Order: sequence, then structure tokens, then C-alpha cells
Amino acid sequence: ANKAVDTTAARITNAIFQTEDWFDILPYVKTDDEKVDRAKKMTKWQLAKSKARGPITEAVKNALICGTGPMKVHFTTETREEDVVEYVPNEPLRMLGIDFNRGVSRKFVRRTRAIKKLKLEPIMPLDYWADPTGQGRFGIQRVRKNVSDLWALTKPQRDPATGEELLPAIYDGEEVAKVMPGTRDTLADQQSALIRREVPHVVSNMMVDVYEFWGDFIDPANGVVLYKNIVATFVDKRFCIRMPQANPYHHCSKPFIIFKATLLPAQVYPYGIIFQGMRIQDALNRQWNVIMDKSMLQVPTVEVFPMAARNPSELKPD
Repeated sequence: ANKAVDTTAARITNAIFQTEDWFDILPYVKTDDEKVDRAKKMTKWQLAKSKARGPITEAVKNALICGTGPMKVHFTTETREEDVVEYVPNEPLRMLGIDFNRGVSRKFVRRTRAIKKLKLEPIMPLDYWADPTGQGRFGIQRVRKNVSDLWALTKPQRDPATGEELLPAIYDGEEVAKVMPGTRDTLADQQSALIRREVPHVVSNMMVDVYEFWGDFIDPANGVVLYKNIVATFVDKRFCIRMPQANPYHHCSKPFIIFKATLLPAQVYPYGIIFQGMRIQDALNRQWNVIMDKSMLQVPTVEVFPMAARNPSELKPD
């Protein structure tokens, strides 16, 4: 089954990244052919720059194994230090009361620059919850972070040289102060390790479970939409470290792409390839265990205790 998953995922990824156009821009307008061609080239360049082939393959594998392969697609802003060239005017040469221009000199200066690029994050299916009604009104992602990372996002990031604000503050410091290290769902970690065929590893006690909510925030008591198309962040399902904010993306949609098979009627979470085989394998294992138990229990066995015999010295070992 694992070999079938690897082969199928490789074929699907090759079909996506084939030489022909695998996406189009709608609505089609004949006068926009040049703009459409430019948009396609920019999209392909962004996918190549973000090395999208690997994350897409992993998301497809998750879909084949678990039935759903969620992947977060967003733009990330990173601060990078780089050496830039600055031109400094030289001291003028004064002769006969006249200042002569001596040109400029070059020097390398270390600067911090904010870089935006496309980022694709395959999500473990157990770390993503879709709308159980099937309407796709919201999605919840679980992310593991250190408490120090939460504190770092409570303050804006600035250029150390110029003091210019590069990234604004995201989380509320007062709510982050209430978070206790180690508030994680260890059962979900064990289930994720079993799906990956790995040994559950020990995670640092400083890590916490951060839940990012995207979409319509609905009151479960009466079904009233409290906030529409927002993003909010919770820790330990109790502390709201980022209050509901409007969706920051121009497309105004959730930044998730779900790889999945065709849904059956009234189905929200589809089946994967290995899921059906696991049921048959479990049934065979149970049947085999029953057969072995009965065969072991029905065979009479004789146990001899030397000290219970009349003459223990006459007992000869086999």
C-alpha cells in the first residue's frame, strides 16, 4: 500500500507540473491575452522560487493515506541581512579657491531587508479541522510553537540600523502572559506519529498548541455568525492572543488548499487508499489472533514441580 501511495503521488505531481498549461484565468477576455500570459509566468516563477513541488507531493501523499491533504498557501515576510553598496561623495579638492569634484567612493553596508515570497506548508490531516457541515465556512489549523516565539510576535520587528518598522506586532502581550508552557495535545502527537510510521518523539515542554481560525466565527449555541471572514488565534482553546481581524488577503478566502478524492453524498472527510485496506488488515489480524489463542488454550500442558515429588532426585531433565 505504501508503494502504491508513493507511485500515485509521483504521477499526480508530474501531471501538475507538466510542460503544458495546467491552469487558466477566468473570465476569458481576448484583449487580456498578454496580461494572462504574464500572470501565468509570474505564478510559475513564484512556484519555482518557493520550491512548491516538494510540499505539493507531501500534501498529495497525506490525501492518499488519510483522505484529506490540507496545505496552507500564503506569503511570508522574512527579514534578511545583506550587504548593499552605498556611494559616498569624496571630499572635494580645493585649488585656487575652486572646489573640484572628486567623484564618489563605494562602501559595503549591512542592511536588513524585508522579503516577501510564496510559502506552501503541507499540514498533517490531524492538525486541520474543516467545517463539519460541509459548507466550507471555516477552517482551523493547529501549529506547535515555543512560548518564546509567541513573545517575539508581540512586538514589531524593526531594522536595527534605521529603526524602520518591518513587521507589525501580531499577538497581544497581555494574553500571551497567561499562556503556560506545555499546553499541548499529546494524544494527537501520538496519532500523527502512527500515521507516519514513526516512533512518538518527545517534544520540548516549552511548546504549546496554537490554533488559527479562518472563516466565519459562528456561535455554536444559536448558530449566529458573530464575525464574518476573519482570522483569530487561540492557545490552549482558552486564550485569544489575536482578536478577530478581517481576512488580510486580497482574495478574501481561507489560505488552504485541500487535496482530496471525490466526495460521496453528505461526506465531509473522504476516504484514503490505505484506510480501506487497514480495515481488512485489522479484521485478518483479529481472526488470526482468535485462532492462535484457541489453539494455544486447547492444547493440554503438564507442569512438573520437582519439590512436589516424593523423590525429587529421581527426576531426570530432558
